[in-house]
Amino acid sequence: MSPFAFSLFRRLRTSVSYGFFPQVTEQRERMLGILKKIGTPLFYCDRAILLYRYELLNKALLTHWHDSIVAYSFKTNYTVAKSNIFKHLGAWAEVISMKEFQMARALRYKGSTIIYNGPVKKERDLEKAMRLKSLIHIDNTDELKTMMRLSKKMSGPVRIGIRLNTQIKGWQSRFGFSIDSGEAKNIIDDILTSNALQLVSLHMHIGTDIDDPSMYHKAASAVASIGILVPGLQYIDMGGGFPAHGLPPYGKRFWDPQEIDCYIQAITRGLSSVIWKRKPILIVEPGRYLVDDAEIYIVRIMHSLISKNIQHIVCDGTITMIPLKHYRPQIVRRYDALLMSADESHALRTYVYGASCSESDIMHQGLLPRCKNGDYLIFFAVGAYNQSMGSEFMLEKHSTFLSLT
Repeated sequence: MSPFAFSLFRRLRTSVSYGFFPQVTEQRERMLGILKKIGTPLFYCDRAILLYRYELLNKALLTHWHDSIVAYSFKTNYTVAKSNIFKHLGAWAEVISMKEFQMARALRYKGSTIIYNGPVKKERDLEKAMRLKSLIHIDNTDELKTMMRLSKKMSGPVRIGIRLNTQIKGWQSRFGFSIDSGEAKNIIDDILTSNALQLVSLHMHIGTDIDDPSMYHKAASAVASIGILVPGLQYIDMGGGFPAHGLPPYGKRFWDPQEIDCYIQAITRGLSSVIWKRKPILIVEPGRYLVDDAEIYIVRIMHSLISKNIQHIVCDGTITMIPLKHYRPQIVRRYDALLMSADESHALRTYVYGASCSESDIMHQGLLPRCKNGDYLIFFAVGAYNQSMGSEFMLEKHSTFLSLT
């Protein structure tokens, strides 16, 4: 890493507020007990943060729209999904595959509280979701044709939704039907003339880690402009993508995450750009916003040395367990064997290597205080996608996810 890159990392590092993450010092005794019993590497999740994030989101929805539904994005973190913490709060399940659909059913979600998204849905899977009266968002014309054919087997009209897209700041999604080209309007007209299908939902998801509220406002305005033409529209689903408090993704020139209230207010202002005879229910599908800050990844230092003023560390984790290291810089702190944080005023240029036999297993490059064998490294803001996208490569078992505190 060049001196300039390390300088940049230092500036980003000092901008981190650890108050958003699990408080290691306050939970030290509990964590030490778990580490003694389970060992490392370990994912640890703070239940209080999950509940707090959900509370803030729900408050924003009630304030700005009221009639609303939170549908937790299963793909973001399967273990959190399996805990049922959000289900107990009234959340629906948002899934993108039959694997996730089956997971939601095993967790006792009613079919009618499962939203089935994604660009590829097999015929047998669509039929199952239809029979369970799940909300299916159609992504393309071939899927729509399949739905029309399958709907003839049903006793009455099948309730469906469609995914839409619109150009925002020069970017156009590959998913769904374009509002700008008129494609969405044509598809809606086809569905409205069908006796077998009933259009009840419009869906748009504009991406992940969207820090600019104006993008949500523009997207919601576009959906409202076409939604007003759909008689009996019951839902507008604006997806998720709300940021948490990790460092900015690589390539981001500007990064200014706002409180969740700002994003919900931007959405509802956009939806209010038209006059509704009856306001549809607003659905949001958060993932990262709910879970990213709540989870940390703990590894132990097995070997360390300093050569030419560069610190080299080998730990017992692997980059395959935090694959989003390639997506954005990591937030890493060193703790001693008693989980006491180190003085970071004399940081060294450091490389952290994983336990695999791969030269590319570099888990972190940045500034860390001097470390010794037996110390812990804690990666913060790792709750989103790392576990669901991670691999068990060369491990005896996947790292244990702590029962929610």
